[in-house]
Amino acid sequence: MIPRFKKVPKVINPHLNKEQFLEEHNRLSPVNLRGTISLLSRFRIEKASLFKDENWSIDKLRRPFILWLTSPTSKEKEGLKKTKKFKIMKNHKNKNHGRRAMLHRKFRLKHRHKIGGKKKKVHSKHK
Repeated sequence: MIPRFKKVPKVINPHLNKEQFLEEHNRLSPVNLRGTISLLSRFRIEKASLFKDENWSIDKLRRPFILWLTSPTSKEKEGLKKTKKFKIMKNHKNKNHGRRAMLHRKFRLKHRHKIGGKKKKVHSKHK
């Protein structure tokens, strides 16, 4: 039987210090989610409620650390809000313009004999 995923052995000692946590996290993570000591220090300051003592438990802190790493900063959030508003306004204008253009085309096709366009001759089999 072929295993579907690679099993990673669990850390037996849940009481790790910051360096051990970093080493274990980086071993388990892809390149884009690797951490540094300075990132861990900032994480500890911003998420102080997660820390009751000096222990860095992989089971308890790794998931919040990954979520914190991948979440946008406040400046990025402001930029996202601005671009989102711009896209909504742009899409709204485009939808209305597309509808007006479609109605205008329908009108022109329906009334082209009045506007000066040539009307197609319909050939019927029975005359």
